[in-house]
Order: sequence, then C-alpha cells, then structure tokens
Amino acid sequence: MAAKNLNNITVVKPSSFNFLLTGIVLTTIYFNTEFTDPFNSAKLIIIMVTASWLLGHIINFYLKNDNRVFVKDLQILGIPLAFMVFMAVSLIYTDVFIVGLMGDTQRRNGFLSYLAFIIIFIYTYRAISFGYALKILNAAVLLGFILSAYGVMQIMGRDFVSWNNPYNAMIVTLGNPNFASSLLAILALVSISTIFIKDRSFFYKIIAIVGVAMSFFCIIESQSRQGLLVLFFGITIYLNLFVFTNKKKFVYVITPLSVIFSLLVFLGMLQKGPLTSYLYKDSVSVRGFYWRAALEMIRDFPLTGVGLDSYGSYFKQFRSVEYPLRYGFEITSSNAHNTVLQLFSTAGIFVGSSYVAILLLVAVAGVRTVVKTTGNEQRIILGLLVAWFGFQSQSLISIDNIGIAVWGWIIGGAILGLSRIETKDTSYVAIKNKSNFKKTADINVFQTLISSSFLIPALILSLNCYRFETDSYLLKSLNNAQSKEYVDEIISINTKIVSNPISDPYYKFQAALALVDNQLLPEAYSQINKLSESDPRNLEYLRWRSLYAFEMNNYVDAIQIRNQIALLDPWNAQNYLELGILYKKTGNIEKMEEIKKKILSFASLDYTAEQARIELM
Repeated sequence: MAAKNLNNITVVKPSSFNFLLTGIVLTTIYFNTEFTDPFNSAKLIIIMVTASWLLGHIINFYLKNDNRVFVKDLQILGIPLAFMVFMAVSLIYTDVFIVGLMGDTQRRNGFLSYLAFIIIFIYTYRAISFGYALKILNAAVLLGFILSAYGVMQIMGRDFVSWNNPYNAMIVTLGNPNFASSLLAILALVSISTIFIKDRSFFYKIIAIVGVAMSFFCIIESQSRQGLLVLFFGITIYLNLFVFTNKKKFVYVITPLSVIFSLLVFLGMLQKGPLTSYLYKDSVSVRGFYWRAALEMIRDFPLTGVGLDSYGSYFKQFRSVEYPLRYGFEITSSNAHNTVLQLFSTAGIFVGSSYVAILLLVAVAGVRTVVKTTGNEQRIILGLLVAWFGFQSQSLISIDNIGIAVWGWIIGGAILGLSRIETKDTSYVAIKNKSNFKKTADINVFQTLISSSFLIPALILSLNCYRFETDSYLLKSLNNAQSKEYVDEIISINTKIVSNPISDPYYKFQAALALVDNQLLPEAYSQINKLSESDPRNLEYLRWRSLYAFEMNNYVDAIQIRNQIALLDPWNAQNYLELGILYKKTGNIEKMEEIKKKILSFASLDYTAEQARIELM
C-alpha cells in the first residue's frame, strides 16, 4: 500500500495531531525547579492537560460517526477501556484516595496518569496514519538530539540548573540516570531505525546520527546499565525482524547468535558468565527483593491489590528478613521496579491481566504489520516497534516514569492503529472529506465544547497540584532559614498545604514537622494525628507519634504504637529495641525479654543485637 494513499487515512486534522505531539514532548522535557518534586508532578500536569483536550476529540469522533465504528473499535479498544474500569475499581479500594488518584510521592503513577496514558493510546490508535507515524518518529529523533546534548552538558558540568542530586550528573529532564539512559536509548533506537527510511534529508540523517552518538556517550557516562540493555534488545529485535522479512537466508545466523548473546546478557545481569563485570550491579540484585515482595502482595490481595501506587505502604510488611539486614531497617521502596508486577500488586489481577493483554495486543499487531508491509511502511512500523520493545524491556526492571512511559503509550497506540490501516480496514474511516465549510465549523465547535468540559477540571486539578508543590517548596526554604521572622508565613503556608484538597499527604506531614521546628508542637501533634487517622498504616506518622508519646512520658501509648509498627514492619530490629526499652521502663521484664529474644532470633549479627544485649538486661 503506497505511503501517499495511507497518508490520506486520517481521523483528525494535522493541527490536532501536532497538539498531541507537542504535549508528549513537553511532558518529557518539562520540569519546574520551584516544585518540591520538580520532575514527576510537573509532567503529570502537562499530560493531564494534554489528555483532557484529546478526550474531546475521541468522543466527538464517535458521536459524529456511525455506531458500527464504535462497535468495531470496541473489539480492540475494549481491552484498554477494561483496564481503566478495573483501575477505577481499585482506586475505590485504595486506603488513601489521594495517593491512588495522584500517585505516591516522587512517583505520581496514580489513576490520573494512567487515565491520561489510555486516552493518548486510544486517540493515537484512531488518528494514526503512516504520515502521522513519521511525525512521531521525527519528534523522537529531534527530542533525542536535544536531550542527549543536554546530557552532554550535564556530564561536562555545564548544567544550567544546580540540582541537589545524589546520583550521576546525567539525569537530563527525568531526575535519575537510570531513567535518563533508558529514554535516550529508546530515542536512539528510533533514530537508528529511521536513518534507513528512504527520502530522509541529509540534514535529518546528520541530526539522527549525531543524536545517537551523543546518546551512547551519555549512556556510558551515566554508569547505568538500563540504557545499554534497551539498546541491545532493541537492536536485536530489529535485526531479527528485518532479516526474517527481507533477508531470510541470514535468519539461521542472526537468530542463533541473538539467542546466545541474549542468554549471556541475562546471565551477566545475574552475576554469572563472562559479561558479569559489564552488566551486573547490586541494584539488579535488590530488584529481586522488590519483586518477591510484590508477589507476596499479589498472593494476599489478588483482586484489588494493595491500592493504586501504594506499594510503599506495604513493602516493609512483605519484604523478606534478608532485605533490612543487608540494606538497613529503615530503607524502603515505593515501587516494585517492574511495571507488570507493580500493577498486579497495587491494582489487582484484573488490572494486571488487562495490562498484559494490551502488551500482547500491541506486540502481535506490530510483528504482523512488519511481516505484511514492505518499503518505507515497513521501516516506519519497524522503527516504532523496536522503540516500543525497548521501552518494555526497561519496564521489566524499572519504574513507570511518566516522561518515558508517555512514549510507550503513544507508540503502542500508533502500532495498533497502523495494523488496522495496513489490513486495509478503511470501511469506516473517521471523517470523510466534506466540502461544506459550515458543517466542518460545526464539528469544530462541538469538539471544542466537549474538550473544554474535560479541560476545565483538568486545569483545576493541575492548579491545585501546582500550588501544593510550590507551597511545599517555599515552606521548606523558609523553614531551612531558621529565622523567627518567618514563623507567621510558615503557619500561613502550612494552612494552604493542609487545606488543599489534593495535597500530597507526605507534604502535609513535612508541613507539620516545620511547625515542630518552630516550637508549635500542639498544632503539629493535632495535624499529624489527623494524618495518622486517615492513613493508619503510615510508618512515619506512627514513628513520630511514638517518639512524641515517649517524650511526654506516656509509655503506654508509646508501647501500643510500637506494637502497631511491628505488625506493619515485622523485621525492624530497631523498632523492637525501642519497644523493649519501653517495656523495661514500665517494669514489664517478661515482655522485655521476649522482645530481646525476637531481635536475636533474626538479627543476631547486626549492631542492633549488641545494643539489645546491653540495653535490655
């Protein structure tokens, strides 16, 4: 099917699709240094606004066309729609609704982010053509060039932002070298693939090649293995699909070599084989603890999960005893570092299964389309597919970072949509050419009204998100100044954060601690008590309350709270030590000895055990 014919198969005007691409690019590159979380919350705001406007386009399309269009599309789109319905149910069962809605602190992988992803996925599926797909690839190539150039600046110490960054300097616009290297690798895969598309200008190819070179440099300098793995698996998939469809005589060479090298890479990640020194990092091993904890959550909460983006609230309860002994009793994790396990464990089996179904749907559609197409069409779909597989490969060991994930969803929707076009399913093309200007204008007004009805609440949410981020950042700055002249302002900002209907609960807790620092203990105590009542599992609230009770010589309450912590964090020897000391102070020697034995039973080689032998006697 000729590209020029396929380019006519569109359901939206170029301006609408350009809006999508602009939103995707802004989601990736935007950050705000006046936010407490300058990366994730900033990206959530952009993606919510983008998706809310596009939702009006989707609804307008189905309302203006024959019902058979929707019925036929539902055979494919029923899966992502089911994904969101099941996620909405899981949201209802999430202990802390705001966390489920907005996402956890420093993550923002809640209901709203996935709703935006699904809207982008469906819109792209309906809007895509090979011409628009080429626009996605072009945007990815240009973005890869810009971000890799920024990465080089960071490596050279020329960043225009002075980040308080405990990681490698190469974080681009994502805040973490692992995320940065993964994204640069995904965009580099697009650049490598599109170089082989015919009729690309010399300038375009130079941009792509230079971008790939800078990306590779950044990935190496980031000391992150994720980017290298994404590149390896993406290139491997590209070679195998290309030779299978175009050079079948090389299949018997490329495929066996791919299997062998893939096995060596996998073994290297597990600290085995000749590639161990290149691929193994302790952070790979620690993921095993995250995954096993997720599996325990799935076993105990199979239907609804532990709550959307609430992995961190349950991790210490389900982590194995070896984890705290190796990494520390207070060290935790807020994510399973595997998107599939994260969704199964936090949102339940129905959400997890429907997500896997989406992945299978896209993968099968993509491979079939590559096999059935030729020429530029094949190269376009192949470029999208290898980038999508690259994204999925990093999702196996990483977090669903919004700035990266948005590319996985738009590319997934494009692959699925192109498979529909490729099979010549054009019997219900969305918007037929119309010569009557008035009717076209009516459609545009109608769509604008629908989009605006969704955009307004999205803007309200975004504004409140902006406020609690900037208020929290300002409060922290004022509190760090340790000046009495700022006390009234700190109280005022604290009130704003607490009264904001969608404020991050952790920010409210930090705002209360600022009151403590300014000798406003009764107010802080009242605020933290309310937070603890709304989230009785939160270990930070409980720990603070236990310390407060101890300082007030209220040992009975302190003991009760420490026992509650023990239920939620059963392998925390430090908490048991504090509990044993409390029993000693109240004269309950029998309980003290019981606690001492508990500590020695699993942490006998830890420093805490030595403390227990001294303190609990």
